[in-house]
Amino acid sequence: MEQNREGFTRKLWQLWSPTWDFSEAEFAATRSSFDNSDWILTTLHCYRHWYAHAAGDPVLQKFEDALAAKPKILAPTMVLHGDSDSLYPISASAGQEHLFTRAYHRRILKGTGTVPRKRILRNSARESSICFGLYNQRTPGSYLLRLFAT
Repeated sequence: MEQNREGFTRKLWQLWSPTWDFSEAEFAATRSSFDNSDWILTTLHCYRHWYAHAAGDPVLQKFEDALAAKPKILAPTMVLHGDSDSLYPISASAGQEHLFTRAYHRRILKGTGTVPRKRILRNSARESSICFGLYNQRTPGSYLLRLFAT
């Protein structure tokens, strides 16, 4: 993988968002972010840990333990789940409302994989900010900040 970093990255992009026909320009614009010397090892370890094939960082274990208890989430929450997500099926985010104490909205994004594109995020954030009553027509960019700051 170190020998073919670009090929590995392309494969991950295709797995993460199988319906996204990304252009060479889009890929090239992010290429330098994958040139980090430990990117391959970090990415592989992430997947190994995710699927319980590797231990996590012991420093973070207290957070893992706290999250395993599934504490209630106190902030208004919007879940965006791509219907083409190859890592988590849509069923993984279904029926989770009981974990939230405030406003909760789950949106299934059609034609979207694990990583939604900016256009989809902008549309979903505006739509959900209206649901949360946070959209300010006079300051159109404010809905994102206000959505996540509430």
